[in-house]
Amino acid sequence: EEPLAVATLAALLEEKAVDTGQRGIAVALNGAIVPRAAWAQTKLNAGDASYESLVPTDVVVDVVGTFS
Repeated sequence: EEPLAVATLAALLEEKAVDTGQRGIAVALNGAIVPRAAWAQTKLNAGDASYESLVPTDVVVDVVGTFS
C-alpha cells in the first residue's frame, strides 16, 4: 500500500505522469471503469485500489496501487 497523497483520480494520474490527453487510456477504481469525464471529480479514499492501462498492448503502462 502507498499513502494517499492526492485527492482525486485525475491528480493521481498527473502524479504518475500519465499523458491523459492520449486515446486508449482506461482507468478502473475498485474494479469499476471510471469514465474520463469523471476523473477530476472522482475522489480517492483510503483502501481504494486503482488500475490504469494504456492500449494498444504493445505499449502497455500500468499504474496499480492500493491507498492507505
